[in-house]
Amino acid sequence: MGLRYFRCANGCKVERSYLALHESSEGKFYYKRQHFNYCPSCGLMLPDTQRVIRNYFNKINCPKSLSKALDLLIQSEPESAIREAVVTLEKRIKDLSGLSNQHGKRLVSEALDFSYDKQTDTMIKRPLIAINSLKTESDINEQEGLKLMLIGFFQGPRNLYIHNKIPTSIDISISLLDQVAFFIRILDGCSMTKGGRWLKESISTRNMLQNMPNPLHRMLFSFYAYRRSLRNRKNGNKL
Repeated sequence: MGLRYFRCANGCKVERSYLALHESSEGKFYYKRQHFNYCPSCGLMLPDTQRVIRNYFNKINCPKSLSKALDLLIQSEPESAIREAVVTLEKRIKDLSGLSNQHGKRLVSEALDFSYDKQTDTMIKRPLIAINSLKTESDINEQEGLKLMLIGFFQGPRNLYIHNKIPTSIDISISLLDQVAFFIRILDGCSMTKGGRWLKESISTRNMLQNMPNPLHRMLFSFYAYRRSLRNRKNGNKL
């Protein structure tokens, strides 16, 4: 029985039971059956890996502004993906702060910097970008923490990938893209201090229906509401 092969998107013929050469921590060399995410011939990301990565970023509600960076990552261009993500993040900070002529960590410092007097509980200087209400100690800690995180990110990954050509592994590129997605979500108002949001029990279903322009959605809402009321009556619940 012959060996089983598969072809990547570029048409490379690859043995399914591919053996790769490895080196142990003791400096010994050996062959091991390889579980790989890229075609060992041309380096293109394999379809199964593409689906897993795209599904992951869809599940975490990756900001739509990073769709081009995600496409580059799926196309096996991790360095270009990171550069695109960094440029998108920097542009978002410029748009929110109005500091169109600043760049890098100086941009972050000026956009998120603030001054607060603990003794008098007074905000002396408000930031150009406030990610929360800045009313509690937790709010202030989140603002300061995000500023420091972004300064470190711009000083490190941002400068490395914008000014250099750096070979990047898939795990590093995914981690950096995920981190940029986190920054953008926080900057767009998803403060960690707000927590989850749920519909209140006392909300008016009539008001919801009146503000639901799609007829199909209104029909679905009415159906699910009726089915839920029947289920609650059967279980003896009031809600």
